[in-house]
Amino acid sequence: METLLILGSETVVGANAAAHWRTSGAAEVVDASLAGFAAVGLDKARAVIDDAEADRVVLCNPASESAWSSPDVTAAAVDDFRVWVRATRDAGLPLTFISSDAALTGPRLFHREDSDAFCDSAEAGRVREMEELVARVMPETGLVLRTHAFGFAPAGDGPVESILDGGDVAALLRHCDPFAHATPILATDLADVILRAHEEGLTGLLHAGGAERVCQSELTRAIAAAFDVAAAGGGDAPSLGKVASGFGRGESALDSRRTRDLLNLAAPLLREGIDRLVAQEEDGFRALVSGQGFQRPATVSLQQGVVGSAA
Repeated sequence: METLLILGSETVVGANAAAHWRTSGAAEVVDASLAGFAAVGLDKARAVIDDAEADRVVLCNPASESAWSSPDVTAAAVDDFRVWVRATRDAGLPLTFISSDAALTGPRLFHREDSDAFCDSAEAGRVREMEELVARVMPETGLVLRTHAFGFAPAGDGPVESILDGGDVAALLRHCDPFAHATPILATDLADVILRAHEEGLTGLLHAGGAERVCQSELTRAIAAAFDVAAAGGGDAPSLGKVASGFGRGESALDSRRTRDLLNLAAPLLREGIDRLVAQEEDGFRALVSGQGFQRPATVSLQQGVVGSAA
């Protein structure tokens, strides 16, 4: 069984993967929030990785978040990413980087891994810079998974929580971008894809999205309906005369057939993922994601970052 160091447990992907792998027994997990590691030095990054005694690093940062939640993909995030990649390489460990579908944009409807339809936003450029860094520094041991994950947020303040916890869904829908389309996948379903990719020893760039192309308002309505939350109203209808631009505002749906063929793992339907999301609310998994269901005794504390493992 692999021991995985998740860097970025404050992200949706990082927190859900950690809770999912722990509860399923699929992997041993050590996790670290990167929130306290701003401008991390190489020595400190090496100390975190060495202390974890892991077999692989799974790196989640702002680029790993859904572009629809407006993550802060800054130049500083790229600088920090560069340090973690170098520290991982120096430790002799393989790296999995969870990247963003929003590196790409339309007019193509489904992007394959060789697509060059890149979004011209500054954020998308930084995402590609991180992807290219993995390819250059760790060409034989680096895996980059482009995706668009949704699920419970560890801080309890994500889009799903806004729907469930008394939020005004009509207001949420009014802020949904009618032009942005993606292939969302539940974060725990993505976690299963990640482990299968590790088992097969895959490297390079892979697309790992859901099976259905939807816009932001369609995803919001589907989640609200599954939880029996009223979702009357909505955003403005798309205008053919308006051109979508900006990070995550275009057509970023992924063609995941290569991943399916390599892993013999079909991309999940949106309804299947949302049904599992409902079950996660009912069985207490949401509490695990927010850290309420297990203890994380500190093994390394650098600045405000903490590395922990399951009790």
